Amino acid sequence: MWAYSQSVGQWTTWLDPAEKLLRMIAVIVGGGWAYLKFARGRIFSSRLEPTVSGRCFHDRNGAYVIATVKLKNVGGSKIVVQNKGTVLIIEGCPRTTTGAPERPVRWRNINVKSVFEDHTGIEPVEAIENSLLVDLPPDLIAVRLEVRVVGNGIEWSATTITEVAAEDESLCGVKVCRALSV
Repeated sequence: MWAYSQSVGQWTTWLDPAEKLLRMIAVIVGGGWAYLKFARGRIFSSRLEPTVSGRCFHDRNGAYVIATVKLKNVGGSKIVVQNKGTVLIIEGCPRTTTGAPERPVRWRNINVKSVFEDHTGIEPVEAIENSLLVDLPPDLIAVRLEVRVVGNGIEWSATTITEVAAEDESLCGVKVCRALSV
């Protein structure tokens, strides 16, 4: 019996430090794995920053808006831009006959244009831009531009509202309107 208790004592002197060492290794490996999953999930997530701006002007043939759509990949992975669903939606707020704007403002669909048709994807930290000229109907007080980008099964969007100047407002012979950011 004495020999048995002595051999158990030897095992415990070896097993106790070994157990503590294995626990330390397990905590370090688990913490490293959790950090990598968190960091990789944040860095390599699909993140795009779309922006849209517009400038309206009049000439003798009518009113127009020049819409500029920009897209920047701020994530760490390439995003495949899908042509279907990647569009610029142009809506107008008509001038009311009473002079007072309707509450809530009613937007009338003017046009839907495809954007980024020449781009199949966007690399990390890459920025792309697309400009369009759109004919506007008469008697609008404002134009709302909304860009929707679809890629990797995710949709991103951005919106801006541009004021349409009255035809008698002109700047250097070209009638211009101002842009407001929403």
